[in-house]
Amino acid sequence: MDDRRRTLMILGAGPGQMTAIRKAKEMGLRVVATSNRPHDPGLAVADVPLLIDTRDAQANLAAARRHRIDGVMTLSTDVAMPTLGRIVDALGLPGPGFEVTVSASDKIQMKQKLTAAGVPTARFCVIASLEEAIRSAQEIGFPLIIKPPDSSGSRGVTRITDMAALELGFRRAQAISRSGAVILEEYLEGIEFGAQVLVCDGVQSIFFHNDTVTPPPISVPLGHSYPCKFDDTMQQRCAEVVTAAVAALGIEQTFVNADLILTRRGPMVLEIAARLGGTCLPELTSIFTGEDIVGAAIRLALGEKVRLGNHRQQPCAARIIDPPKSGWLRRFEVPPALAHLPGVVAIRRDVEPGAHVHAFSSGPDRIGEILTTGKSWQEAEALCERIRREIVLEIDSGEGKEAIDAVA
Repeated sequence: MDDRRRTLMILGAGPGQMTAIRKAKEMGLRVVATSNRPHDPGLAVADVPLLIDTRDAQANLAAARRHRIDGVMTLSTDVAMPTLGRIVDALGLPGPGFEVTVSASDKIQMKQKLTAAGVPTARFCVIASLEEAIRSAQEIGFPLIIKPPDSSGSRGVTRITDMAALELGFRRAQAISRSGAVILEEYLEGIEFGAQVLVCDGVQSIFFHNDTVTPPPISVPLGHSYPCKFDDTMQQRCAEVVTAAVAALGIEQTFVNADLILTRRGPMVLEIAARLGGTCLPELTSIFTGEDIVGAAIRLALGEKVRLGNHRQQPCAARIIDPPKSGWLRRFEVPPALAHLPGVVAIRRDVEPGAHVHAFSSGPDRIGEILTTGKSWQEAEALCERIRREIVLEIDSGEGKEAIDAVA
């Protein structure tokens, strides 16, 4: 029998997409999910699971036509965004088109457009050889950041403090870059933070959040919390920067994930993405605001006009569970008392025992997540850290089993 329900295509079916897949089904939608990883959990939940690489625009577009989709979206990853843009343009669907999705996922185009529009961001150079890297480093000065222009999850991003480390950082970034080009930019000292931004007929709502990141040389998000620690005056300055960045990239009819840093020169943009953020940010923003953020993102993808209030400000935090070493996960134990602590919203595991895990260096290395609430963002963050410390992991590195109390 032909299924005439409205159909939403979700690019990706890993843990980062599960919230959207479940929410779309709750909303009565027919869900088409694509991924080239057959064991991704979303494929078991979607109405139409398809083994298609999210970067394969033509295959995804053919599937979108075949299943007569009404909208397309993704969460937490940039690699699928150009495919999303191709589908939007080809089928006349709501959301950001190809030019916008490339500008908001290819870091070279992003930096060029932000700079041209006068949006405060780090000075940068595009390089394709070690010789160019050396010349650009001498021009910009140390410390600096080197990264591929087309990755997500902070893969290939390194902080460089001297010439001795430059070659290794360049080779690492170039190995991940699909084009071979690499970005070298000044390292900005300051407080990293971010925002989830509703864009529908212009910027409608901005929700600033605190970020917890790994220490240098590689800055990778470990968690987030609400409300933002900055006062109203500073948040207004930050809102002006975010609004200018959204306009510079031409983003419309979607949520935006903004990565920012507060420096001595004021707030500056690190990166902008034309989709909701990862590391639990959709759920965390929902807890903080009392709004159904993922449901709102789905409605945007289906062409609906969305307006959000900000009636509740519930302090909350999220923290990923990061493996301290590489090996085979033999045990992931949450002491029963932890789940019943006041303020615990969820403690989740992403991988099953027996899976191979990697010592944490980028977003995809996570093996679970923790969400909490509290009387303040500090209290919620402290509860996350307590739980993270008390979870027991057993990882077999191939040299014998070792029981590890998971520590930050």
